[in-house]
Amino acid sequence: MTKDERYPALQLFIDGHWIDAGSRHLDDVLNPATGEVLSQVPHATDDDINAAAEAAGRTFKSWKASPPMSGRRSFARPQT
Repeated sequence: MTKDERYPALQLFIDGHWIDAGSRHLDDVLNPATGEVLSQVPHATDDDINAAAEAAGRTFKSWKASPPMSGRRSFARPQT
């Protein structure tokens, strides 16, 4: 099957940045109605997971101390 170019290959969002996974292994995301390949999902490696956990640990204290509405605004902000 060929990938539908309207849907980009996905990346991992770690430490505020979109990055490629350490693994080159991708799984197809299929349209269940047609079987068409819509996109591909990367497999995170142990290093990717550790980097994400470390980034979360670094920011947890400041996030925990921030007012609830400031955290809500950051989640509502569109990402590009």
